[in-house]
Amino acid sequence: ASQIVNLRCAAWSGHNGYCERIINGTGTFQVPSGQTLVVTSIVITPPDAASGEQDVTLFEGGVLPLEIHTLRVTNEATTQFVYPSGILYLSGANVIVTSDASIASSAEIYLNGYLTTN
Repeated sequence: ASQIVNLRCAAWSGHNGYCERIINGTGTFQVPSGQTLVVTSIVITPPDAASGEQDVTLFEGGVLPLEIHTLRVTNEATTQFVYPSGILYLSGANVIVTSDASIASSAEIYLNGYLTTN
């Protein structure tokens, strides 16, 4: 791994949640030119006093966003997913998430991984 990447995202129904770096976040994270982001784990933390379930969908943003993966999670506990081989975001992609939850029950979504040279 050439560089560890930890992203924080927030999403709710009908809105794209752009992800930013937890440390030195400066807005939407875009995979640097010539590199690939390999996401190895996702942690979804529900808001306090939430109930039910929600679907969280990861997208690779661009002119036409590409759906990467959808996760169904409970709103009653933090959920972690681990991907040893990784979920890939290609060079130049924006990392985007959406959720079918309302603003009042939106979750914080953390993506952890690393950048590697193409």
